[in-house]
Amino acid sequence: MIGNPPWVRVDTLEVNSKNYILRSFTSAKGKYDLYYLFVERSIKLLKNNGLLGFIIPNRFTTSDSGYNLRKYLIDSSRTIKINSVSKIKVFSGASVYPCIIIIEKGKEIKEIKIAETEKPIDLNNPENEYRINSNQINKLPNCIFPLNSKKPVLDLYFQVTKNSLLVEDILTIQEGLRIPKEKEQKTGDFHILKQYQFKRYSSITEGTYISENNLKENISTNSERFKNCLKEKLVIAEDALRIEAIYDDSKSICQGGVYFATLKQQHENLNLKYLLALINSDLFNAFYNSLYSGMHMGGGYMRYRTGFLNKLPVKIASEKSLHDSIVHLVETMLQLQKEKQLTTLPDKLNQLEARIKYTDDKINKLVFELYGLSEEEVKLIV
Repeated sequence: MIGNPPWVRVDTLEVNSKNYILRSFTSAKGKYDLYYLFVERSIKLLKNNGLLGFIIPNRFTTSDSGYNLRKYLIDSSRTIKINSVSKIKVFSGASVYPCIIIIEKGKEIKEIKIAETEKPIDLNNPENEYRINSNQINKLPNCIFPLNSKKPVLDLYFQVTKNSLLVEDILTIQEGLRIPKEKEQKTGDFHILKQYQFKRYSSITEGTYISENNLKENISTNSERFKNCLKEKLVIAEDALRIEAIYDDSKSICQGGVYFATLKQQHENLNLKYLLALINSDLFNAFYNSLYSGMHMGGGYMRYRTGFLNKLPVKIASEKSLHDSIVHLVETMLQLQKEKQLTTLPDKLNQLEARIKYTDDKINKLVFELYGLSEEEVKLIV
C-alpha cells in the first residue's frame, strides 16, 4: 500500500465527524491530524507481512498527539523504517517537514530503522541509516521515533539511564500562567517573567507587572501551579537554540512561553543549582537533540516542554565534594552573568565573557565526570 494521505488538522471538521473519529480510531488523540487515521486504517487493511509506504509530516514522531499512533505502530509492526526528507524540499514552497515511513505489518517488533536523506540519490543509502533494536525501543521515552539523531549519542543515553533517575522523579515542571496582555502594567505587586527576559544562567531583566487584584481575576491563586511559581525554581525557555535555564528565587510569575521546575517533596533537600548545572550542560543538550530533533523549527530552534524534559537522566553525586564543586561553579556563573548584564565597558565585557566560557567548560567537565563518560564519549558530546 503506497500513498500520500491528506495532511489536515481536525479543527475544521464537524462535531459529528470528530465524535465518529474518536470512537473509531486509536490514534485520534489531542491535536491529531487526518493522516494519523489513514496510517492506522491502512495497517488494519494490510495482511500480515504486508507493506505500507507513506509520505507524511514528521510531527507524529515526537509530539504528544502522536503517542497513540506511535504505540499502535510499534504494536502492529515487525519493522518500521522512517526516512527524514526535510532537506530535499519534496514539496517546494510549502513549510513542511516530511518523512517517508515504510512499515512491515506483524507482531513482536524487531527494529526501527531511521535515516536522514539530504539528496534524492541517497534515498536508499544504508550508510545514512541507524537501527534501534527491540530492547532499545522499549526504553525510548513516550515511544518516540528519534529522527535526525546521532546513534552513538542515543546509545549513550540508553547506557546512562540504566543507573539514573529521570527529571520527572525529582522535579515538577509546569508551563507558565496565561496572563492577559491587557492586565500587564509598568508597576504592580507581581513581576511577570517572560521568555525574552533571560538567557542561559542569566539574571532576569525588568519587564511588566500585574496587580494582586488583576491576578486573582485571571488566575487561581489557590492552584498548585501558582503556589509553585512563588517557590525557589528553575525557569526554562520554551523555544531556543539549546536548553536555556536559569535559577530564580524572586517569586516572579512565569508567563506562557516559559516552563518552571520545582523540587518534589521527597527531594526538597537537593540543591536546585546542582540540577541547573545538569539541565544547562552540553550532555543534556546532546541527549535532548538526539531524542527530539524531529521537533525542530526554523532557524535551528527547538521546543523545550515538560514531557520531553522529564525524560532526561539525572545522576545524584555520591561524593559530596563533587556535588559542592558543581554548586560552587554554578554560583560563580550566576554572579558572572549578573556582572555582565550590568557592564557596558568593552574590555570588562571581554574579560567576563572569557571567565564565563572558562566556568561553563569546568561545569561541563564535572558533569561528564559525574556521569562517568570516557574521553571518546565526551568527544561525541562536544
